[in-house]
Amino acid sequence: MASQGPEPVVGNVPADTASPGTSRALSAFRTMVEHLPIVTYQERVSGPGYPQWSFLYLSPQIRELIGYGSEEYWGDSNFYWDHIIHPDDKEAIIRESIRTVESGELYEQEYRMVASDGRIVWVHDISRLVEQDEADVQVWDGVIMDITARKESELLLREAEERYRTLVERTPAITYQERVSGPRYPEDIEVFTSPQSETLLGYPSAGWEPAVDSFWMTAVHPDDHDHVTRLAGEAVHARKPYRLEYRMIAADGREVWLQDETVFVSAEPDGAELWQGIAVDITERKHAESELQETVIRLRRTDAARRRLLAELVRAEEEERTRIAADIHDDAIQGITAVAMRLSLLAGALDDGAAAEELGKTRAVVDGTLARLRSLMFELHPPDLEESGLAQTLRLLLGELGADGGPRGDLEETLAVEPPPEIQMIVYRVVREALANVKKHARASRVRLTLASERDGVSTVIADDGHGFDTSGLERLVPGHIGVRSMRERTETAGGTFRIESARGGGTTVWVWVPFSGPADPG
Repeated sequence: MASQGPEPVVGNVPADTASPGTSRALSAFRTMVEHLPIVTYQERVSGPGYPQWSFLYLSPQIRELIGYGSEEYWGDSNFYWDHIIHPDDKEAIIRESIRTVESGELYEQEYRMVASDGRIVWVHDISRLVEQDEADVQVWDGVIMDITARKESELLLREAEERYRTLVERTPAITYQERVSGPRYPEDIEVFTSPQSETLLGYPSAGWEPAVDSFWMTAVHPDDHDHVTRLAGEAVHARKPYRLEYRMIAADGREVWLQDETVFVSAEPDGAELWQGIAVDITERKHAESELQETVIRLRRTDAARRRLLAELVRAEEEERTRIAADIHDDAIQGITAVAMRLSLLAGALDDGAAAEELGKTRAVVDGTLARLRSLMFELHPPDLEESGLAQTLRLLLGELGADGGPRGDLEETLAVEPPPEIQMIVYRVVREALANVKKHARASRVRLTLASERDGVSTVIADDGHGFDTSGLERLVPGHIGVRSMRERTETAGGTFRIESARGGGTTVWVWVPFSGPADPG
């Protein structure tokens, strides 16, 4: 407590004016207080209206606190105001000092001092009136405590709170706190809601206050109401965090999707529970998901239609191949077989050896033609594919490959399910073409065929140890590589992938993957 008067500060009580008892008491008082971690003082206040003051005693801890000793105060009446008190606090100090001098009430105030090195020192100043004579001269005892650390902590806390509030209010999401005090959720809830509720939903924060009964649930979309209430209630009962996605009806009638995540913070003495959460606007994401889902449905329908078309094309092709094979068998093969039999009979009836030899050569040509026709018939319509399945049919192909001195073939098969008929036929045609190329061009000693289920389809790898070739130009219709173009087109028409790798002297590997039939038409 302090006041300024027009006269210089009177120093400590002169020794010649103090009684012996007063001197001993003052000495004992000084000894005690000068060892305390606070500044103690005693001051004399006099004069009507705007009081004058002077220190009767000021403990030496003042120098440790602000770097100035008591002699600076006593030497200059204006020193306290001009150098010690922070300019922004002067008016408040003077006003409170005058009030307490006039009323005699306890003086208690927090203010700033400026230390000798320029530091700002916050102090808590408390003094009480201990004596007042008939001339209205008052004596006050007081203490000054350093509260700088506390004030700095409070300042840092306020700054942190302000930064947090700024962050919360600028985050594009609704942050909130709920104080759940009722026996059932979500009734009887006190809510703090950030201003983003008005930005995202059109409802001001005041609309979420406890006085507005069940406002939150009235704004939840009716189709989501029961679901949200049940899951939130279960989470609150178990005090477990929960994350919900639901719709709310905005003030203008829009449907706004929110992703709401809430965690339990603490239980309060009165039994209430404090929950804290954040609700993020995910409307655009939900719209994108909906559009994506519609696109997937359209693609599935397109894919299903393509699958049906592929099956029809393969079926039509195989029906045509079957018809041609039947025609070959019923017409050409039977006719040529009859010719071969007649040639045999004619050769047996001739006595001319030279003529019989010529007929034998002609019979050999006819037999070769008949064998080629039978091979063509089998290629057009392989009966083993229907009877034995894909793996067994390919195993027979590998056996035929090595029957007349061709490369040895090995099959590794891990099919989980038998592919649909049209997929079987596509794989068979591709593998047959690849093996034909190996036989004609590779000069290989071994072929390894791998057949496996993969990614809801069938994967096939044909690898040989032949001399390989330069793969550049495979996309062009180069003689000898038309079969590669055919394999690729068959595979890609079925929605699969085809890849071939080869290098001179390094063999050739063909990778083929064909998907099974897609899902049924979603309707």
